[in-house]
Amino acid sequence: MWDSASDEVKHSYGKKYHEALYTGTVEAAKEAAKSTMDVIDAMEEAVANKSPNIRYLVDGSSKLVDINNVSASLVSCQYFVLTFYLLYRDNCLLNE
Repeated sequence: MWDSASDEVKHSYGKKYHEALYTGTVEAAKEAAKSTMDVIDAMEEAVANKSPNIRYLVDGSSKLVDINNVSASLVSCQYFVLTFYLLYRDNCLLNE
């Protein structure tokens, strides 16, 4: 892949960056799910559903716990908690 890159790309990124990117991709692939069926099922559900979800989280790891999926779920909860807190706080201030 490095050999087929243009001179501009080689100069801009350098071989060290290319090798790190390649190594990272290979390592990520080792932990990835072995099948894309869960992704395809989620896409099919989103297209066929009259009121699809805003976001679909699909486990993408061959590990017992997909830390990226857990993190994304927690971020969604944080937004909900923050919104609830701000609305509650504003309501309390208005009632004073």
